[in-house]
Amino acid sequence: MRFVKIVLAAVLLSPIFLPLAPAADSVRMPPGVPIHDTAMACQALLTTSILPNPQTKGLETETGVGTDKLAIEIHGSVLRFMTQASVGAGQATAAEFQILHNDNEVLVAVNYQRGALGSNLNSLLVNKKNGLAVWTKSRPSFLVDEEPDTQTHYLRCQ
Repeated sequence: MRFVKIVLAAVLLSPIFLPLAPAADSVRMPPGVPIHDTAMACQALLTTSILPNPQTKGLETETGVGTDKLAIEIHGSVLRFMTQASVGAGQATAAEFQILHNDNEVLVAVNYQRGALGSNLNSLLVNKKNGLAVWTKSRPSFLVDEEPDTQTHYLRCQ
């Protein structure tokens, strides 16, 4: 994935952060498709990460055209979620998200995992009227990094 790096000059402990500059790349918004099924396929359109940089004591963002694909199935109050990347890495079991809200307009689901590598929180918000969605992944720390990081994927589902 091609990334555009923007390094923020703000110090992590500083109470004031500068606003992000507009991304150098843009992605054309596809037409939306209403979702009525309990299964959907999603394509990442844009991906953004916010990561601490321990060397500069600042934050870095990476933004690029999304490449991942997702398969989503709804089973009662559980949403099963699998990415093309996880299948490529040999994962055979879908992650299970708890559905917080699901009606004709919106689907909201979350997944919290705590394991040997730390904890992470995933959220998925789908606008069922047009098929556009946002998937976020956040961690309070990871391996040797003590600072939180997050990723956001803007998706088109059908």
